Amino acid sequence: MPADISRDDAHYALELVEKICAQVGPGRPGSRQERERAAMVQEELAAHLGPENVTLEEFTFAPDAFLASLPLSAGCMLLAALLNVAAGRLAGGAPWVAATALAFSILSLGVVVVEFILGREFIDSLFPHQRSVNVIGRLRRPGTQVVKRLLIVSGHHDSALENTWFRFLGYGAIFLSATWWVGLLVLPAVCLVQLAGLVAGEAGLVRAGTLGWILLAYPVAPASLYAAFFNRGRTGGGNVPGAADNLSACALAVTMSRYLAHNPACIPADTEIRFITFGAEEAGLRGSRRYVARHLDELKSLDARL
Repeated sequence: MPADISRDDAHYALELVEKICAQVGPGRPGSRQERERAAMVQEELAAHLGPENVTLEEFTFAPDAFLASLPLSAGCMLLAALLNVAAGRLAGGAPWVAATALAFSILSLGVVVVEFILGREFIDSLFPHQRSVNVIGRLRRPGTQVVKRLLIVSGHHDSALENTWFRFLGYGAIFLSATWWVGLLVLPAVCLVQLAGLVAGEAGLVRAGTLGWILLAYPVAPASLYAAFFNRGRTGGGNVPGAADNLSACALAVTMSRYLAHNPACIPADTEIRFITFGAEEAGLRGSRRYVARHLDELKSLDARL
């Protein structure tokens, strides 16, 4: 029977998190500190698996693009609101002004959905690129020749930027987050109604589709403010040590490698286990996406589980 996971294993995982937080501190994506955190994980994995079984895979990405989608969305939202008010309140409002307002309102929603929600590299080409790294350790039961299955145990060694609104508002930030989504959805609808009214010459529709003080006060203004100042702490490695998000998972992956290296009977004969800590996850899952793209054929050929 394999040995039980011991209190020593748990202490080892906790101490690794404490060590990285104390010696390096926060490591936002693309920073020098992120690389130092990765190097510490690499050193620990190599101690348990052997240096020959631990590799680094570098990749390039735009660290600022993912979160820059929010202030960009806020700017588009404000432009859409100003154009909407101009088209509806100035004499002889032109349909092209309303159409431009609608376009900016759709862009405000679209950039958030595509870049921030779906994690696609929609605006990344507009931002400077830097390098990050994934750390990969491999382990098989001794004597295994043919691998049919792959199990990936993972975490990410970078840390997030500080969330401005949770910092100052606590759980009130949840209400502000909901307001942001209300603003993203209401503004295109209002602009569309206004444009339809101008094209059809229906003054009632134009009035209904023109922002007033109520809609400007809620949700447009607070939604724009929320998105414009969503994060803080961009200098150096940032403000957030990331002990729980996500050094805890990195430490558990390293500890699991330590445990299984000492108890290889736990590993099925036809299975390879990979202990991976990804970089740049807080920049839109860039590290794991780069890994999948690089190893896609292999992952498809094996019964790969995460």
